Amino acid sequence: KLGRMADDATKPGSMQAMFSCLLLVRLVCAYLAPIMDCDETFNYVEPIHYVTYGSGMQTWEYSPEFALRSYAYVELHALPVRAARFLGLDKVQAFYLLRASLGTISAACEAFFCAAVSQSFGRSVGLLTFGFLAGASGMFHSSVAVLPSSTCMYAVLLGFGAWLRGSWALGLLCGSFAVLMAMAVAVPMF
Repeated sequence: KLGRMADDATKPGSMQAMFSCLLLVRLVCAYLAPIMDCDETFNYVEPIHYVTYGSGMQTWEYSPEFALRSYAYVELHALPVRAARFLGLDKVQAFYLLRASLGTISAACEAFFCAAVSQSFGRSVGLLTFGFLAGASGMFHSSVAVLPSSTCMYAVLLGFGAWLRGSWALGLLCGSFAVLMAMAVAVPMF
């Protein structure tokens, strides 16, 4: 039975094979994708630098005077940077480690979703989904972006994947998380 499981893991449509390929693509994204949004730089990357290194720009939204944004999201993303500091990596290497961590999370969520599509609609549909996700220019940028919309994307991929596998409670939990994150951005606009 173990031999058959190992054979299944190397098949083109297996979750492990898709994860491995997607991980390779997302690590390339982490290294090559430029920062496309000034909000990523000033509202997330700079505050991550501020909380991990004690210096850097603090935007007015984070300042104690206005306190419009919480540091919770920033602190979550600061974990890989703190690990990089602990390992003695410089700031540039820490930045790339952060993006590689986000790419790894994205690859895992995408592989989970593709495997669920494969299970629900057939292997060929799952492989097409895998190909479209792996080659999409939007995924190239969003998979490694330090933005709440990327975190929502991870939650939506997990939610739909869980839903397709029949795990409705997990699907609703992930979907609800994505909606709550989106509401934090959308509600102040109205």
